Amino acid sequence: MSIRRAPRPRGNFTVIDNRIINDERIGWAAQGLLIYLLSKPDDWKVSAPALVAQKASAATRTGRDGIYALLNELKDLGYARHETTRDASGKVLGCDWVI
Repeated sequence: MSIRRAPRPRGNFTVIDNRIINDERIGWAAQGLLIYLLSKPDDWKVSAPALVAQKASAATRTGRDGIYALLNELKDLGYARHETTRDASGKVLGCDWVI
C-alpha cells in the first residue's frame, strides 16, 4: 500500500514532531488525544469534561474515565504532567495538565 498525499494546506495546520508519531509506546487513542492537545494554543485549559463533550457525537465515544486513562498514559510516557496549585494552608486552588 502506498501513500498518496493531497495538496498541503497553507494555513490552519499543526506541525507535529515525528518522534511523537513514531513512538511505539503510545496507543492510538492517546496519540490522537496528544495531537489534539498540541494543536491548541499555549493558554488553552485541559478539561476532561470539555474533552468528553468535544467528541460527544463521535461514533466511538470516550467518557470521563477514558479521558483520564488517556491523560495518565500520556503522563506515564512523559508527554504530560499533572500540577496541583495550593494556597499557603494547603487548600487546593486548582489543577492543570501540562502537555
